[in-house]
Amino acid sequence: MLTQGYGMALANLRVKVALERFGKVAYDSIKDELEQLLIKNRALAPILLRDLARVNLYFPILRSHMFLREKFNALGVFEKIKARLDADGSSRDREDFDDEEISSPTACLESIFNILKLVAVEKRHLLILDDGGAYLNAKIDRPAYMFIQLDLVNILLNICPHFVKFKDGQGRILTQIDWAMYGLVQSAKLWYRTITGVLEKNGYVPNPMDACVWNKSVNGIQTTIVIYVDDLAISSKSRSDVYAAMKLIKKEFVDVKVKESNEMSYLGMNLRLSDSGVEVDMISYIQEILKEFEGVHEYTHPADDKLFISDADGLPCSDPKRFHRVVAKLLFLCKRGRPDIALPVHYLCTRVKSPTMQDELKLKNIMGYMILTLGDTRKIDSKPFKRIEAYIDTAHACHSDGFGHSGGVMMAGGTTLECITRKQKCVARDSITEAELVALEALVLDVEWHQEWFKGQGYDLDKPLIFQDNTSTITLVTKGGGKMRNKTMRVKQAVILEGFQNSKW
Repeated sequence: MLTQGYGMALANLRVKVALERFGKVAYDSIKDELEQLLIKNRALAPILLRDLARVNLYFPILRSHMFLREKFNALGVFEKIKARLDADGSSRDREDFDDEEISSPTACLESIFNILKLVAVEKRHLLILDDGGAYLNAKIDRPAYMFIQLDLVNILLNICPHFVKFKDGQGRILTQIDWAMYGLVQSAKLWYRTITGVLEKNGYVPNPMDACVWNKSVNGIQTTIVIYVDDLAISSKSRSDVYAAMKLIKKEFVDVKVKESNEMSYLGMNLRLSDSGVEVDMISYIQEILKEFEGVHEYTHPADDKLFISDADGLPCSDPKRFHRVVAKLLFLCKRGRPDIALPVHYLCTRVKSPTMQDELKLKNIMGYMILTLGDTRKIDSKPFKRIEAYIDTAHACHSDGFGHSGGVMMAGGTTLECITRKQKCVARDSITEAELVALEALVLDVEWHQEWFKGQGYDLDKPLIFQDNTSTITLVTKGGGKMRNKTMRVKQAVILEGFQNSKW
């Protein structure tokens, strides 16, 4: 029986291990993947090595890797065994590609939570589309070749016995890659060009602040499509417009699966939609993390006042690999469903290279807090908003190297859009003014980004409100003056002063 949970969802299995562990279920998954690549999509075409044209010998022949993993939804319910054949693009010379050609954008999490706020406020209908073979919809832009590895050849020959004539002396089968595959360095960009080309041709335009948020308005009603690799979120106040967008995607691409419900899994989050808003639940994910530690005491707070005290020469952590693994999982969690643990998690991210027992105790503190607050969720309410409100504060020289730490919250209509916690990038001389100035300047840029993002969605918001509790800093940035000790501080003052004088906020 397959264990429900997230443990295996984060671990890829080799073919031999998967077949030993899951038997026919794994075999069928591998068979389906090979059929999709070689028969349904014709992404791969078997060829003989001697038939390669000389001009193409410049391009290296790639290795292939087949990985399998259990897939679970955000509630921890098992969905399927997923097999994926990847090309080993790491062997390609990246100098063959310019940066623009291989880099591809992905919707930022700030955009996703902003969209969820619009879904709640406007009572939008929401659909989630998953294109299982997204990259295979993009035509390859230059010759590429790949060997099917030995442990897959027998399975492939069971599907297509006539491919036996393509086996080489080592038992491999050489294939030409005709459509973009996972693993190729340029595949993500090719897929992005393909999907956005379809959207652009059908009247969609990108949000100026996020190239993965596309909008189309019909009779004054906006439909938004958010692109997160092969996951698409479609929302609109008009149900018919949502369905029209869905039909467009399904017409253009293969293997598109649709999720439509009041409770859906999306990017590791469980979304519950109601008239009062959207609730983000990651309880099952947290339960899996908690299995990493047993016997942890409950804590009422995720950290204490000794969080930034570092014992660099202390006893080493009992299990550094586990420490790194759990902190990485918590980072995924805090950026989505539990921003209340963001501060201690971000601090522990700076300690993963050489964690001590003291760091492990701080990690257990977070785990104990998660036990006590397991049922907590992130709520995005339906309250309308006219402006963005931002709050900022700082801790001066709290890090062992003398750097300070900034924290902020971005809100709209009572909903937290973004929680900000970051180590400051320069050393402030005092906590009274300079540390607050450093934090405020960074927050201003975040506020302006959100303001422009909503403008790109057609929202003409009032000037944002920024709450700062330090009088000297407020005076410095609203009236000027002061004696900044270096040009870095003067630039930060000028950035904030310019925004204030231009009435941006």
